[in-house]
Amino acid sequence: DAPRALTQGDRAVLPTAVHNSTDTEVQVGVVMKVDGLTLSGEPARVAVPPSGSVVVDREVTAPAFGPARVEVAAVTGAGGDRTETRLPVLARGVRFVDGRSGLVTTERGDAVEAFVEVPGDVVPGSTRLLLSLHPGLDTAVLEALLALDVFPYGCVEQTVHRFLPALEARAALVASGSPGAAQLQR
Repeated sequence: DAPRALTQGDRAVLPTAVHNSTDTEVQVGVVMKVDGLTLSGEPARVAVPPSGSVVVDREVTAPAFGPARVEVAAVTGAGGDRTETRLPVLARGVRFVDGRSGLVTTERGDAVEAFVEVPGDVVPGSTRLLLSLHPGLDTAVLEALLALDVFPYGCVEQTVHRFLPALEARAALVASGSPGAAQLQR
C-alpha cells in the first residue's frame, strides 16, 4: 500500500495494481505523473493475464514539504483508466507544542505579553502559531478530547494510549457538571 503521508527526504515505493476483467491477456501501458515529488524509473508496459492483475512499482522521493499529487494512468488499445491521489509531505523535524496556562484579565486595563522562541533551524514555512483561550479548565480538556476524536489512529497501542485517558477525562467532565460535557454524549 502507498503511505498516507511522507516526510521531507523520504523515499517510498508507490504500487499500482492493474486489473484485467476480460477473458484475454491485455498489454497495458502504466504511466505515473507526480507533483511535489521526484519520480524514478520509466513508464511500464505489462501483460496482464485474463481475469488477473499485475502490480507495477515506482519509487518516489519527497524533496520538500507541502502537498503532493500522484496520478496514474493505465492505457490499452481499447481504452484505459486513470486515478489521482493527494498526500501531504510533512516537514522533517519534531513536532513541538508549547503549552502555557495562567490568568489573563483586562478589568484594570492590564496587558499581558508572551514570547515564543522559534528555533533557528526550523524549516521555513513549516511553523504555525495557534492561540487558544479557554474560560476554564473544563473547556481546555473538552477541546483536547474532541481533537482526539478525529485523530487518525495508527496501531492498537497508540489507540489505547489515547483512548483510556480520554475516558477518564470525559468521566471527570461529566462528574464535575461541565456544560461542555453534553458534547461528549454520543
